[in-house]
Amino acid sequence: TKTHQSRLVPLSQNSLKVMGQYLGWRREVLADSLPPEAPLVVSLHPGYRGKRISYGGIYAAVERIAQQSRRLCLVEWVKTEGEGAIAPVLTDQCAQSPLLKEAIDHLLQGDAEGYWDEAAEAALLPQVPPEIQRVLEELQGVYPHQFRHTYATQLLLTMGITPEAARKLTGHQSQAAFRRYAMRAEQQAAMNAFRAAEESGKSLVPKLKELKD
Repeated sequence: TKTHQSRLVPLSQNSLKVMGQYLGWRREVLADSLPPEAPLVVSLHPGYRGKRISYGGIYAAVERIAQQSRRLCLVEWVKTEGEGAIAPVLTDQCAQSPLLKEAIDHLLQGDAEGYWDEAAEAALLPQVPPEIQRVLEELQGVYPHQFRHTYATQLLLTMGITPEAARKLTGHQSQAAFRRYAMRAEQQAAMNAFRAAEESGKSLVPKLKELKD
């Protein structure tokens, strides 16, 4: 933590499963016995192999994952079930634009051979539909601290944990800093309560019969 204070963080069942897979992989690759004092997440950088991963290392890993996700999203949109085929939505456009067809061929070839053609990606992006564009934009500029925001928000909104308990889990020292998450949760809870009341038959505006009475 920023204050260098330790705290307990519970792991979900999915997280425990992934952690078990990681530890098995680590024993096999690093051949270490994982003594209690050993760092849990280690770096594989040649100069720091086996040492605790730094924030810079985590930042680089998250950035790389986001980049790979962008590429996978783009390639999956282009591909169909037929190997190397072009998505039907692009067929007519490619017939009219040999350059677009060439860009797609380069994109698929690069992905298959383990490299990425940045020029091909740039040429293809204008053809991507808005819903895919939004996903690609969301995957730009991803950084690790965003996951902390997501964690705090989901504790409150998805799991319904009280702000006091959630703050204990996130380790926020300042109540004011954590308040922004609580305010969002309270706003969402108010909206949910309104919808629930409306669905139960209660109406904000009196019904016509009630007005007549």
